[in-house]
Amino acid sequence: MRPEAERFLDVRTVRAVRDGQGAVRTSVPEFFERHPELLRHLHAAASLHEPEATEFDYLWARDTAVWRARIEVTERDGALLDLHPIDSPYGLTTRELQVLTLLAGGLTNVTIAERLGATRRTVATHVEHILAKVGQETRAGAAAVALGRDLLLAADPGTALDALPIGRLWAAVHADGTGPPGALTVPAEPLPPYRPPTPPRPARRRPIRLGSIYPLDGHGADDGRTMRRGADLAVHELNARGGIGGRPIEHVVLPTDITDPRRTLESVDRLLDSDVDAITLGYVAPHHEVQVLERAAEHGSPLLHTMVSPAGPASVAADPRRLGQTFQICAGEDAYGAGFIRTVTGLRDAGGWRPHNRRLLFVLRDTMAGEQNLLRLQRLAQASGWEVAGVLQVSNVGVGWAEVLDTVHREDPAAVLLTTYIEGELLAFLRAFSAAPSPSLLCTVWAPSVPGFLTRVGEVADGLVWSTVIGVYDDAIGAAFARRYLERYGTGPGRASAGIHYDMTHLLASAWSQVRHPWAFEEVTRVLRTMVHRGVAGGYSLSGEGQRGLAYPDDTRDASLAHAHLVYQVQGGRHRLIGPDTHDATAFRAPVRTK
Repeated sequence: MRPEAERFLDVRTVRAVRDGQGAVRTSVPEFFERHPELLRHLHAAASLHEPEATEFDYLWARDTAVWRARIEVTERDGALLDLHPIDSPYGLTTRELQVLTLLAGGLTNVTIAERLGATRRTVATHVEHILAKVGQETRAGAAAVALGRDLLLAADPGTALDALPIGRLWAAVHADGTGPPGALTVPAEPLPPYRPPTPPRPARRRPIRLGSIYPLDGHGADDGRTMRRGADLAVHELNARGGIGGRPIEHVVLPTDITDPRRTLESVDRLLDSDVDAITLGYVAPHHEVQVLERAAEHGSPLLHTMVSPAGPASVAADPRRLGQTFQICAGEDAYGAGFIRTVTGLRDAGGWRPHNRRLLFVLRDTMAGEQNLLRLQRLAQASGWEVAGVLQVSNVGVGWAEVLDTVHREDPAAVLLTTYIEGELLAFLRAFSAAPSPSLLCTVWAPSVPGFLTRVGEVADGLVWSTVIGVYDDAIGAAFARRYLERYGTGPGRASAGIHYDMTHLLASAWSQVRHPWAFEEVTRVLRTMVHRGVAGGYSLSGEGQRGLAYPDDTRDASLAHAHLVYQVQGGRHRLIGPDTHDATAFRAPVRTK
């Protein structure tokens, strides 16, 4: 017997018509007698009774022959089935079409292998061939082509396709009650005239999927919301301009709690299962940064983050083959100690502040208290005419501030650097210090950048000096961003996180626009390594050791390539920029207790 493709080469269309009583007419009954499953498709379609499920386009294959099938449901339980032979789309084999259908249904290689009675390696090879033939680089991209061009083979139910009309058709075909195909009759009159199927719809432009994990619960939740809003604003603006090459950006957001590293890792795993094209992170539990980066690296997509622990860039520098797609878009927290010494030295030398001695006290997060950093701070302090009165190590949360305050009173330093990133922890110390003040100038980092800080803290923060290596500039670009943020969310963006995550999204968008596909991960990574970008928080060049951003003047004297290390003082209930001198700075005001 001849193969199907040869046997029906002279047949333009094979057709069957079902009437309201279930009788089927066809001019080629021998064809349907040999393939009764096609009549079950016809009966199942007529039995669905779903207003949105009246047309079904799919593929049917036997041996090496592929047919385009179309069922139209008519009134009163009638239906019409047309089949016509086609060249296999994209040159896909019948087996590859089976794998593509199951892949589009969301099945993993393991499950596909079980369904088809094949090995995992064989299925993986089929998937590689499918991606190459349809011109996609991800499973999601291939699935989008299959759905957009109706390349699904008739298949068993039990996949994500069950939620679609075509999936419900397969479920009806396999459900009890569809019955045998019934008697076939040759019509005495010609069947209705043939209407060619609607040409396959063009494949829908697969959206670019940006996956983000923010600390939206527990400590840092206020700041996490500003991160999300900053990124959402960037996504909204980019999509309003047509996306990237006509592709919209879809923002997939998962929450975490910085005190729960297990939850962060679970969120990373969920993002990887979502087939995202890039990952952005806020900050995670201290001492777990590298574990999170290594887990995310398994996906291969670019990862941008604002975790300032030196462990991240150090790991990238040590293992670029494994972590080469990872970028820290800001300077590390080691810059804060050097910036503190530079700031108090400048204030002393300018005459705006007259310290009562030459002693400095460092209260450092334990991630900053590495031996090399401490030796560096000791050298910098001595070179600037200071003496290190002591170094206290503190945890991220649950700090014993009573002991810290006792040390401040006992050592009586000219200035104190407090490196806590948690607003509640800083507030606890400021209140305790306000009740038992000393002449020491208080300096801290980043935490006051969170929106609403001054309202919540009140007068106890007056005179406080603080700095950030990821701050939004007060120039025209930064001011325009702040206005757009306020218009969209009804509140200000704060001084740091909203802007940095807005910029992070634009960094990725710029890289995506310069490559063939956003899911060409290696190409995107190469662009990120060499690009220079100007955002609302200054310049970006991810050329620091371990693929991190640069700070001015800590890492470079070229301000166009770096974030300025911004220094503020709280004066009369407002944040006033007092440095660096490349910006329009306000004069420092020495707190009365320091005089």
